[in-house]
Amino acid sequence: MTQTVGGKEYIDTQELAKRWGKSPKTIIHWRTNNKGPDFYRFGEGTRNKVWYDLDEIRRYEKTKLMIKQTRT
Repeated sequence: MTQTVGGKEYIDTQELAKRWGKSPKTIIHWRTNNKGPDFYRFGEGTRNKVWYDLDEIRRYEKTKLMIKQTRT
């Protein structure tokens, strides 16, 4: 699922997992262990949905891709 807030596009955990070829549980595990990209919570109440800024995801991917290419 995607959502636009304040002109910025966000994707949810399931979309990020699909984009990276990982399971949603892996993304959640990384998040709870302070790994991976920053995330945001939108909505009211204690069960706000987690969202990832798509621009930040793209920058994260470029940084990680550059590191992998440098190591090979």
